[in-house]
Amino acid sequence: IAATRSTNVAPGASQTDSFNMAGKTLSNELGFNISQFQTLATATPVAISGSDSLLFKAGTSNMKVSGGRTILEEQNVQSEDLLVDLTPDEPSTLIRKVGFTTASINYSYVSSLSEDVELSLNFIGAKRSNGQAFPAQTVYLSANSNSNGAIILNNTIMDFTQDPLLPYNRLRVLVVGRLMSSGQLVTFDSSDAINLLFSFSNIKFNYVEGFFGTRTIPIDQGDVNLAELKKLQGSLNFENPEMNFITYNSMGIPMEANLDLDGESAAGLKEKFNGPKLTVDFPKLNEIGQTKTSIGTFNTSNSNIRKVMALPPLKFNYIGSVITNVGLPSSTNNFLTDSSKVSFDIETKIPMSFSTAGFGLIDSFKNEATTGDGMKNVLKAELVLRITNGFPLGGDFTLYFVDTAGIRLDSVILVNALVAAPIDASGKVTQVAAQTISRINLAGNLLENVKKSVKIYVLPSFKTSGGTDKYVKIYSDYNINVKVGMNVKIRY
Repeated sequence: IAATRSTNVAPGASQTDSFNMAGKTLSNELGFNISQFQTLATATPVAISGSDSLLFKAGTSNMKVSGGRTILEEQNVQSEDLLVDLTPDEPSTLIRKVGFTTASINYSYVSSLSEDVELSLNFIGAKRSNGQAFPAQTVYLSANSNSNGAIILNNTIMDFTQDPLLPYNRLRVLVVGRLMSSGQLVTFDSSDAINLLFSFSNIKFNYVEGFFGTRTIPIDQGDVNLAELKKLQGSLNFENPEMNFITYNSMGIPMEANLDLDGESAAGLKEKFNGPKLTVDFPKLNEIGQTKTSIGTFNTSNSNIRKVMALPPLKFNYIGSVITNVGLPSSTNNFLTDSSKVSFDIETKIPMSFSTAGFGLIDSFKNEATTGDGMKNVLKAELVLRITNGFPLGGDFTLYFVDTAGIRLDSVILVNALVAAPIDASGKVTQVAAQTISRINLAGNLLENVKKSVKIYVLPSFKTSGGTDKYVKIYSDYNINVKVGMNVKIRY
C-alpha cells in the first residue's frame, strides 16, 4: 500500500518518513518487509560490536476509519448535552419549573449500527414531587432495528433553568451513550447512525412556575340581570351607595382589571360607572395553596355610581380586560397549580339614606272582588283607603285595572294619598304622619271596567320629606298601616 526509502543514515542517528493512508483498505494486520539494505564503504576501519543493531519502527497516527469489519469493544460514547427549548405563545413568558401529574416522553428510533447501544438520559435538576432526585432514564436501542418506547414523567418537576446561557424555557438533558459489544465480527460504516425522535403525550400539569409575561386578557361583553329591580320606576338619589368587587385569587399572578361598566334602566337609559381600575392581590411562592381576597370599591368619590343607581338599573352591562404583571420585572416568579383559580363577587351596598321625587314601585294583585258573581249585582261602590304612614315617603297612588289579556281597562289616580312622616335634620322620622283617607267612587264605566278586570296594578309614586335635596333614612321600626274597605249598593 506504500513504500519508503531512507538514505545516508549516520551511525547513531535516525530518520523518519510517513505516507497518507486515506482511501486505503487494511486488513486486521499491518506488515512490512525490507526489500533492500545496503551499507556504504568507509575509508578507514571502524569498530564493530556484537551489540550493534539496526531498529525499524512502524506505527499509525490520526487514523479515522470510515468502515470495515471488526470486533467492536464495549465502550462509552462521548456524552452530549441535549437542549430542549420551549416556545411559549407569549414572547415575554419565561418558564422556570413545570410539575407533571402525568406525562410521557415518547421516543422512536432507527439504528443502522451493528451493535446494541444503551443511552442514559439525565434530566438535569429534575426531581420527584417528594423532593427526591429524578433518576437517569435508560433507553436500549437494538442493533440494525427501529422501534419506540416511552419515558414516564409522572409526579415529576422539571427544571428549565439549568442552562447558564438561557436559564428559562430550556430543558437540559445530559445524554451518555454506551456501545454494547457482542464479541463478534461486525460490519460498520461512517454513515451508520441513530435517528432518535421525541414527543410528549398524556400531559397533565399540576404546577408551573416562572414569569408569565404581561398579557392582556379580554373580558367578553356580558350583563348582570337585576330582575328584582324591575318593579322600580322613576329615580332614587342615594346618599352613599357603594359597589364592591370582591376577588378570590389562588393563582400566583398579580392582575389589574379594567371594567367598562354601565347601568341600564328598563327604558334603555344608560349611565357609565367610570370607576377606578381594580387591583387583584395574589399569593407569593411561600403562600402556595392560600387564597388572597381583594376588594375594589366604586363609591361616590371615585365613580358615577350615584347616577347609575338613580336610574334605577335593570341590568349592569360590562366589557373590559385583565392585565397581568403590570410594571413587574421578568425576575418575578408567578405560579399556577392544578387547583389555582380566581373568582369574583359583586356586592352592592345601598345605605337606606336617599332622596327621591317621582320614584315608583309597581306591583299587582288579583281582583278577588270579581271572582265568580262577587260584583254581579253591584250598582254602585266606593273604595275607601285609610293610611297611617311612619315612613318619610309620601306621594300618589295609581291603580290600573287589567283584563285577562293584559289590556288596561281603566285607571284611578289618588293624589297625595300617602303623606310622608316629618323628619329631623339627620333625616330621621320624628313622628308618624297624620292618617289620610282616600275615597274612590266606582260608578258608570269605571265600575263596569272594574267588574271586567282580573288584576289590579298598583303604582305608588314616592317623594321624600323635605324635597330631593334632603336625604332621609329608613329604620327597621318604621311601619305603614293601610286599611281598605268598600261601601256598595246592591241590586236585589
